[in-house]
Amino acid sequence: MTPRRVPPAVETALLPLLGLVAVFAALIPLEPGRLVAPDLVFCLMVAWVIRRPTRLPVWIAPALGLLGDVLLMRPIGLGALGLML
Repeated sequence: MTPRRVPPAVETALLPLLGLVAVFAALIPLEPGRLVAPDLVFCLMVAWVIRRPTRLPVWIAPALGLLGDVLLMRPIGLGALGLML
């Protein structure tokens, strides 16, 4: 029995959806005095580029970076630049 392949369109749509979940997960308040949560969007992007670099549309990285900048009140463009580098 051969493993079933995921269609390319589903793989391409999965990254923005997981990126939105990661951005909104960063908005969850943590208890004071605890460790700071890592940037999940950056971790997701690095893992995605390592595993499937051909399935990463160019516009997703800056879009998720800008969305994270706006929602997390960071300097505009800093997250997009970090993800693009």
